[in-house]
Amino acid sequence: DLRCMATAFGGLLLIKGCCSRTSSSLGRLHSFIASLGVCRGRRHFAVPLSPFLTSKRDMATENTTPKQACNVTGRCSSTTPPLTSEEIDANLKTHPMWKLGADSISITRSFTAVNFMAAIEFFNKAAEVAEKHGHHPDLHLTNYRDVEVILTTHHIGKLSEFDFAVASDLDAIEVRYSKKWLKENPTTTPP
Repeated sequence: DLRCMATAFGGLLLIKGCCSRTSSSLGRLHSFIASLGVCRGRRHFAVPLSPFLTSKRDMATENTTPKQACNVTGRCSSTTPPLTSEEIDANLKTHPMWKLGADSISITRSFTAVNFMAAIEFFNKAAEVAEKHGHHPDLHLTNYRDVEVILTTHHIGKLSEFDFAVASDLDAIEVRYSKKWLKENPTTTPP
């Protein structure tokens, strides 16, 4: 029994499941993948989506689908496509609360909550977001209310679309910030 899932994501067709040259259940999709020579018995891999697009409308909407993370597209793996420097810069412009990490392979968001319980409330909501996405940030709490969130795609040791998808949902969490921190960082809070 062959079970194979294919999901379009960011210009790639992500394939999750087994690949068998003897199976007829994949039809045209399997023929195309086999012709690329990428399956070679691997269970998870990505191929360009463009050969599957059939119209100009499909091509125009290819990269405008909502960002989804690991639970929707399959778990992250060593074949998860990393973002280019240009893609990282473009994503950071739309995520003003996040900065590129000093290591250049992560993004970080830091803030001071009004008190310990406000920081823990954020962590609990962040945990729900992470579980929903199946993509987990590193969460740090220091000085009882200073919060730092670090996102990276651990499987590839680089940034991927998954990181910015999770960052978007983390940005939607209501946070009770320290008044002093808000005064010092007026442009880093969501609108």
